[in-house]
Amino acid sequence: MQHLKDGDPLKVVIVTDGAFGRGEGAVSYALKRRQETLDASKILGYEDLLFWGLPDRGVIFDDELVRRVGFEVDALSWWEIHPDHSALSHAVTQAVKERVNRLKLVLYEVGVPLHANVLLDITDILETKRLAIGSLKVSIEMQPYDRHILALNEFRSYTLPSRVFAAEAYRVVAPSEISDRLEIPCMSTAL
Repeated sequence: MQHLKDGDPLKVVIVTDGAFGRGEGAVSYALKRRQETLDASKILGYEDLLFWGLPDRGVIFDDELVRRVGFEVDALSWWEIHPDHSALSHAVTQAVKERVNRLKLVLYEVGVPLHANVLLDITDILETKRLAIGSLKVSIEMQPYDRHILALNEFRSYTLPSRVFAAEAYRVVAPSEISDRLEIPCMSTAL
């Protein structure tokens, strides 16, 4: 929201269809989640969305993913536990690394707290964020992500002035700081 307010270009890529484990109802479920994402984007104030439709929990960190991400990087979270988020963060990292000294990588928290080097005060926009997250009803039915994310935002205000009630944490990384060898952690997920 701050980027939009500042007039920065913004493009959002929704990588997966979000239909993991839905069997025969997967298509209608994916369409429902897509509509909720569009609803949330309107609340947040952006409209440039691209839906790749890759299979949920099927994102693979490979040359093709890096190529697709690189294309999007040209056109305009290492520590993630969700396998799709992890694969995508590695692809973005590799795409940024291949474009040395042209941009910085900005990682944000989703499922795992970052070792942040930037905290952004979101006190003034917290209610808008709450409304946008609340529109993602299908996701919240699976897990109270709204409560988790908002709690993390509240926690991130801990070291900031008392007038700050919520903050988002980011890790800004220059291409020169990205190691030559990406370490992809092995993850197992209990379902």
